[in-house]
Amino acid sequence: MSDLWPDPVAGAPYTSLSLAHLALGSVAREASDFARGLVPTGARRGGYDGALLADALRIAELAEQVLAAAVVVEREDGTTWEEIGAVLGVTRSSAHKRWQPVTQRWNEQMERAAVRGRVDDEALPEVLADPPEQVARRLDEWAVRHREPGDPVAGEHPVSDALERMNPLRELLHLDGVRRQLWASYEGAPLPAMLAPLAEREAELEEALAASAGPGEAGEHAAAAAKARAYAAQLRGQATPN
Repeated sequence: MSDLWPDPVAGAPYTSLSLAHLALGSVAREASDFARGLVPTGARRGGYDGALLADALRIAELAEQVLAAAVVVEREDGTTWEEIGAVLGVTRSSAHKRWQPVTQRWNEQMERAAVRGRVDDEALPEVLADPPEQVARRLDEWAVRHREPGDPVAGEHPVSDALERMNPLRELLHLDGVRRQLWASYEGAPLPAMLAPLAEREAELEEALAASAGPGEAGEHAAAAAKARAYAAQLRGQATPN
């Protein structure tokens, strides 16, 4: 446990900042791979006929996506709109007007991604639609494959080793968000089988907090864990066919 926060419980999801880093890494990898195709020289047989410009435009589009992903990471990391505007050479209000919708869309996508099996999962970006561990593993492999002498990051897992998982307090807030998404997705009547794992996970988190808390708070977390266990058992009973 750190001086301020308890350690993540086994199975904890990645933090929103880590997911934003994965999104940035994914689009940066795509931009790099696409740009690499323009390095070899020599016109196509019969001339370019605008193909070279089309490729350059695509790189510009990807660069804009990299910029947007970087703004999301900066915001997740606590960078203010004033600081972002200063780097981009614009006012705070201009930066907010341009990029706030991007950060809002990212937050909405993360909430949707927390509820698996939704019919609109295909609308999510790859980094949220796929298991984040899988995304991180692909980026690890890409970074190692393209490593050059003098690169600052070493090791076989330069991406995944730097990712962080939610501490129990943050994960409890995350579970509340998942519940809200379930209630909204299923018109106020999510299936007990969907809610039961959330209650069981809540119990695990509260038990971990009880084990690490001082005497004044341990009892509260233990009581919350018992309540969550009882609710999970009730939900499991409702989900079991007669």
